[in-house]
Amino acid sequence: RSLMKRPASPAAHSLKKPSTVVANIRKKVARFDFGGNHKYKCQNGGKFVSYYIADDGSSFHGSNQQAHNYGLSWTKHGVRSCCDAVRLNSSYTFKLEPENPFDSKAVQIFGDQTQELVGHVPREDNLFIGQLLKKSMPGGFMVVGERVCGSMMTIDCFVEGPASK
Repeated sequence: RSLMKRPASPAAHSLKKPSTVVANIRKKVARFDFGGNHKYKCQNGGKFVSYYIADDGSSFHGSNQQAHNYGLSWTKHGVRSCCDAVRLNSSYTFKLEPENPFDSKAVQIFGDQTQELVGHVPREDNLFIGQLLKKSMPGGFMVVGERVCGSMMTIDCFVEGPASK
């Protein structure tokens, strides 16, 4: 009891008004696979291959036995992907492409990590995603995508932003 001291005055314990906290929402609105149109942009034609990436960033294409001889293991270094644009990106942004010669309602998919165009939203989903993009605004809600775990070319599409918008 003697260790506990009372404050000298009530002002020492004055409470501050909490700052205004803006709640954000995040709602999944779609899931789609862009692999069907990625193959036209891919250096490997969208065909998945298995290879290894060493700790120094170099890549190795060979058998498992050869990889083990170089100290590479599939668990730590193994990759199964068609190209770096797909392998390196895990989050995506979307952009309308009204001048697309094949579809004036096309929506491009850009990888956030590499800033590369990786493909387009499939035609059956581009109207919906395009309408969301037209309604999005800075400071308001945004349309974003994230790779689905375990599937290199499947994206979950989210709308996120302040709950008040």
